[in-house]
Amino acid sequence: MKKKWGIVCLICLALAVLWGAFFGKQGQVEQPNIKIGVITYKSNDTFVESIVTAMEQSARQWEQETGIYITMDISSAQESQRTQNSQVERYLSLGYDVLCVNLVDRTDASTVVDLAAGAQVPVIFFNREPVQEDLMRADDVYYVGTRAEETGRAQGELAVEAFLDGRMVDKNQDGVLQYVMLEGEMGHQDAIIRTEESVQVLKESGIATQLLASAVGNWERSQGAALMEQWLNQGLPIELVLSNNDDMALGALDALQKAEMTVPVIGIDGTEEGKEAVQNGTLLATVDCNGQAQGEAIFSLAMALAQEEAVPAQLEIEGDHYLWIPIDKMTGE
Repeated sequence: MKKKWGIVCLICLALAVLWGAFFGKQGQVEQPNIKIGVITYKSNDTFVESIVTAMEQSARQWEQETGIYITMDISSAQESQRTQNSQVERYLSLGYDVLCVNLVDRTDASTVVDLAAGAQVPVIFFNREPVQEDLMRADDVYYVGTRAEETGRAQGELAVEAFLDGRMVDKNQDGVLQYVMLEGEMGHQDAIIRTEESVQVLKESGIATQLLASAVGNWERSQGAALMEQWLNQGLPIELVLSNNDDMALGALDALQKAEMTVPVIGIDGTEEGKEAVQNGTLLATVDCNGQAQGEAIFSLAMALAQEEAVPAQLEIEGDHYLWIPIDKMTGE
């Protein structure tokens, strides 16, 4: 008899557990969850970090306002396109809703596009613009960033304005503005265009220029400092430093301060440190590429795509694939 009662009790206990589980699940409100995979080309690019930080801030604000939970996983490819392709495959296999990719090799986006298109997952490239042919390989493939030509010309305009109002002078009075150029990356489209356009604006203004030296600093502050120190040790009569980004510009300032010398330096990006240096007068000027606005725009576009909604009207998509973020010129004044 005791054995029978024991069996009955076990059956009742099992039924109670099943009953509770069933009605407990019925009473639960399942939280929506959107998964965004973010892959950067490397982990220590200051401007890219500012964009990703703005994306994370936007995600937390969105969660608070809508109750939609957002998983945003961030990976770094550490400058390997093969690694980045593998990371894309992993995010797709885990069912992520949208990918945001800061390419390692802007000329080799086809693998990323094809993998995502095969899984029917949208891709947003940012900061490092793919070649147009790759961007057009599929629908729901976008690029968010600034126009390299605009940033280069704005830098040149800042130099012209500084020369005309006396903040930058022809120190040796030879009628020629001697300058050095810190280039971002070998073969990188933005580096090439920024370099060419900034100097072109100086030429168009009628200011005679002479390039004393140029070198690739890979967007890094430490390399900018090392190159500037080398040029100073060579005794080059530098009257202006043009840098493809703020980090290298700040590196040049580090070397100049170490040598107790003052030379006008103009950067591009508008990083927080770059803006602070402009405000305290150590960096002559910078072109603000609005990392905050870029991050917010990428996130808004990602959410629309992940939820299969219309792209918000304020995100003005050009040619079905491009979202251009406006720039600003920033001086201490």
